[in-house]
Amino acid sequence: MIRSIKLIEVCIICAGFCLLLSPTAYTQSEMLSSSASPQILFSPKPLYFGNIPEGSSAIRQLLIYNLGTADANISNLSIQGEHADFFTLKTEINSYTLKPLEILVLEIEFHPTYKGGRNAEFVMESNAPSSPDRVTLAAAGTEADASTLTFERIIGTREMDGGSAIKQTIDGGFIIVGSTLLPNEDYSDVYVVKTDGNGKVEWTNSYGGEDSDNARDVQCLDDGSFLVVGMTDSYGAGRQDIYLMKLNASGEKQWEKTYGGTFDDRPACFKKTTDGNYIIAGATKNTDNEGRNAYLLKIDAAGNEKWSKDYGGAGGETAKDILETDDGGFLVIGSTTSTGAGEFDVYLFKTDASGNVQWEKTYGGTNWEEGNSIQPTSDGGYIIAGFTVSQGAGARDFYLIKTDATGNMQWEKTYGEKHNDSASEVLQTDDGGYLLAGSTTNIITEDESYTDIFIVKTNSNGDVEWTTTYGGEKSEGVADMLPMDDGGFILVGSSGSYSKDSDIYLIRMSAAGRLIAVEKSEGILPQEFYLYQNYPNPFNNHTCIQFSLSKRAHVSIEIYNMFGQYVCTLIDQEKPAGSHLLRWDAGEMASGLYFYQLEAGEFNQKRRMILLK
Repeated sequence: MIRSIKLIEVCIICAGFCLLLSPTAYTQSEMLSSSASPQILFSPKPLYFGNIPEGSSAIRQLLIYNLGTADANISNLSIQGEHADFFTLKTEINSYTLKPLEILVLEIEFHPTYKGGRNAEFVMESNAPSSPDRVTLAAAGTEADASTLTFERIIGTREMDGGSAIKQTIDGGFIIVGSTLLPNEDYSDVYVVKTDGNGKVEWTNSYGGEDSDNARDVQCLDDGSFLVVGMTDSYGAGRQDIYLMKLNASGEKQWEKTYGGTFDDRPACFKKTTDGNYIIAGATKNTDNEGRNAYLLKIDAAGNEKWSKDYGGAGGETAKDILETDDGGFLVIGSTTSTGAGEFDVYLFKTDASGNVQWEKTYGGTNWEEGNSIQPTSDGGYIIAGFTVSQGAGARDFYLIKTDATGNMQWEKTYGEKHNDSASEVLQTDDGGYLLAGSTTNIITEDESYTDIFIVKTNSNGDVEWTTTYGGEKSEGVADMLPMDDGGFILVGSSGSYSKDSDIYLIRMSAAGRLIAVEKSEGILPQEFYLYQNYPNPFNNHTCIQFSLSKRAHVSIEIYNMFGQYVCTLIDQEKPAGSHLLRWDAGEMASGLYFYQLEAGEFNQKRRMILLK
């Protein structure tokens, strides 16, 4: 019996390119190997499962590509190593033929029975020259009976996925909304994930039409159902409209509605009001040429519009977050270019219950500031988080503003390093301090930069108590954060380090920003020298080449054309152990077959790629 096997056609490549190789640059055996053999690539590599509570489990998909021009006859699949018993191959297969330019998708489950890190190897035997092919399986167990529950999960499909918002459900689990890129398409759908209290997926669903749709926020109803708000290009009156769906507890769509005019309308957040209705904050455009205005839309529980208003001047405004005030009005945070001291400024305005402006404030310097999150504080004031370019240590820095009840600034602080740092969420903690979550830029190579999740804990005066980062070799970011009853907090966002492209990243942490009973590692170091297949492939002008080093080495990567003639050198320098990424701009190069070759000490490996213009 074969279960959970998916085959995907990647692309069609002219095999005739392989016959044009120059024998002066490559031997006959190399030519035959390149032109008529399977070529295996695993993704993601390593396959990382996260930090999972003992007694729970996590399932990840391993993608196996055959990028060669001959069948890959798979004869055996196994999981080996000291911790192999903690991993199970869910896809039952003894042998299989993977045709050229196809992908085999396997499901592997990690099930920790006690705390601590676990590593094993997935091994595939085939007729490929590289056989046996191996990929590291890495995971850890967290302490399930600790006073604070913690975990880390990577959730998603084989395509690009991201989380925008999270809420705790009435059964103690979580509902996550965001977007997923459809297979073989360049547009997204709304993506909704329901998990249990340990973050284990219970169900997922996608929703949308013939164009791009995504979810921005969600509200849980008393009967276990959900209201999901997002943006749609598929339905409505304009190019982009606000999209509202009612889902039952199992994720089945009960009804949907759209709101907006001829031009773009986008939601940013969605809150329930004390009168049993709902308020949506975002941005709208009234004409094709003018800037966006901040936008408020009030609806009832059935999705019927009660009122809507937009706010702005000669420039542009956006609304990113909203609070209901004690008088039934609203406090809205965002950005403005119409007023203030700089190009963009943090924009705060107060309305009455009908959406009429009562007062407004701006904060910032002569450059660029934006406000992303606002929360009430225990002294009756407010705390605002975003980013600033006008002050701080670098290009962008975390920007924290404390105000009184009428928006007068009491103090402001910045946090970050010399590269971009931006805060997306802020909470007041039980000790009267503040917790900020966002991203910090981590430069990996000379040509590429990536972000890590960056968390800053301050005291009540905004002074730093501790900071921590989470992330791998590519980009991670946070979109939403919730406080937990046990004193910890949960984050949702996206991860590019532990997936083929991008997946939902879900982390539940202790009050100190840690995962209980798991020592913080320095990351997963490669166990071998390896040159990965470039991506995308075929490509048009630009492609990325990744390689891994098990130890520090002098690295050279050179490009050759189909005749074996030297084209260029991408790198020729010493690099530390780890995974590295380079970008090749093919510029004015002609379409055709190219080779790239890695030399690192005594290690030498080459691969082919196709440039199509």
